[in-house]
Amino acid sequence: MKQGVCSFSGIEKQQPQQILDVAITESFLERNRGLLALAPLQVGQGLLITKCNSIHTVGMHYPIDLIYLNRALQIVKLVMSIVPSRASICWRASAVLEAYSGTIEALNLHVGMQMTYKVTAAAGTA
Repeated sequence: MKQGVCSFSGIEKQQPQQILDVAITESFLERNRGLLALAPLQVGQGLLITKCNSIHTVGMHYPIDLIYLNRALQIVKLVMSIVPSRASICWRASAVLEAYSGTIEALNLHVGMQMTYKVTAAAGTA
């Protein structure tokens, strides 16, 4: 997986907690395994699942926030603290950012905000 950082427009002041460190999926296998293949998320972390409009939390042991994004990386749906063994879908989405539970509230995210991200390390480096 690639590593990167993402941020959201519409925030008055950029502060460190308003930027997330993210892993970015590159393959079908990475998208399919999702967070189950990674260590539990911590505050300020997320997983950006590309080419995705639905997720499940079967096998998860903790709740997560879901930020659904369209092709232009605008937020189209927010789901706060989805618990294990649930599913969620957004037909308008083309990517999902899975984040530590409480991220949506902490960053004051809302539908229509623009996300940007930057790759900081390719797979197998850093």
